[in-house]
Amino acid sequence: MRASRAVRATAVPPPRLLLALVTLPLILARPTFLTAQTAGNPIVYSTGVPAGTAASTSYIDAFAATSGTDICARINTAWGLVLGQTPTGSAPPNVNSVTVDARGFTGSWNCGSSPFSPTGTSLLPNGILLLGNAIITTSATWVVASRTSLIGIGAGNTTVGSTNGINTVIRAANSFSGPVLQMGNSSGGPWFGIVIRSLTVDCNAQPGCTGIFNNEAEENSMVDQVQIWDAPSYGLHVSAANTNDTGHPGATNSGPYRNIYISYTSNCGSSCNAAVGLQVDGLGTQASGSPVSRSIREFDDITVTGHAAGYLTGAAVAIFGVSTAFTNSHIEYAQIGIAIGNVSSASACTFGTSTGNCVTDGVEVSNVSIGTLTGNTGQIAVLVGNSTSGAPATYDVTITGVATMSTNAKVTTLQDNMSGATLSSTNDPLIGLYALGRCPGGTCAVVKNTQ
Repeated sequence: MRASRAVRATAVPPPRLLLALVTLPLILARPTFLTAQTAGNPIVYSTGVPAGTAASTSYIDAFAATSGTDICARINTAWGLVLGQTPTGSAPPNVNSVTVDARGFTGSWNCGSSPFSPTGTSLLPNGILLLGNAIITTSATWVVASRTSLIGIGAGNTTVGSTNGINTVIRAANSFSGPVLQMGNSSGGPWFGIVIRSLTVDCNAQPGCTGIFNNEAEENSMVDQVQIWDAPSYGLHVSAANTNDTGHPGATNSGPYRNIYISYTSNCGSSCNAAVGLQVDGLGTQASGSPVSRSIREFDDITVTGHAAGYLTGAAVAIFGVSTAFTNSHIEYAQIGIAIGNVSSASACTFGTSTGNCVTDGVEVSNVSIGTLTGNTGQIAVLVGNSTSGAPATYDVTITGVATMSTNAKVTTLQDNMSGATLSSTNDPLIGLYALGRCPGGTCAVVKNTQ
């Protein structure tokens, strides 16, 4: 008989256990990756590039890569760290468009300069700046660069009077004046592709403060999903003319501007009574004797409310000297809902060396509800033209689907100073169609279908 031979049996671990045995030494070899980590948080490095990996030249985490107490200085440092690098895996030209992720900054932060002025390089930023759940108190206007997007994680209540806030809030510091956000420099343009999205701008009731201003950014420049609070000058001001750059047509062809909520709270009170929620303006149909034709793309899904401030004593929305559309919106607590061409003289349309005739031509208003709700006499939902003798003319205005929420003797649904037509809220609270044409020889062509 053949002798039996001993056989050595070796236990083989299941595949998942084998993977754990292999990776465990690698994890133990780099314990710094586990420091202060919570399950689900991404891992970032802040010193050297880990072995076996390559740094991306198109993205940088500003919180991990920088230090200091000024969020804007740190963001500018982050821009400077990536702009001008040799692109990963390719030859020059160098990188000049990146994503700076500042969502790691949470809570309250201070800002002393615009976060679009990169440190250590002459290159201007292009790309995306991402912000997180932070209240950023700024003492300087943020001038968003051309072809750059400023994106928060959502708009929300500023929780006035506390250090807390919902989503992304950019707040004016005490004694601040001017715009909190500006779409491009007011000279050196034109600029293109400037986007502001998903955040809150809080003017903090500072005198002379405007929430967002654009007078130099054109095509592909827009504002979307933004809330603006307590702006004593203007919530949103878009101008198709620029005092500092008369050679370019301002914000002509910019837009759309949509999903914007402009509100005034008790923090602002009577100091905001004279504010204008939204102003859209330009030179008119002539500038320095030469014809001009400038249009700004639509303003859609806009809310302006002066409720908590008492009410706005003037117009919640003012449009003059430019062609545009105002649609699918709501206005409340203002003595005048929408004022179209309501300027008493052409001086309102003088921008530097350019003097416009301030004629307003080509404005469309549709699907808007208006509750003036001030309790005063002389409330007007929609005002067209100006009653002053010799005031600039207003032509070609189309109004459809407008509802007046206040129906009493103190409220006028429509006052047209060009044609002389007046619609009272008690008889005509709804406007199906009202169209004002030209006024040759002082006689205006009007088509209307009201209640």
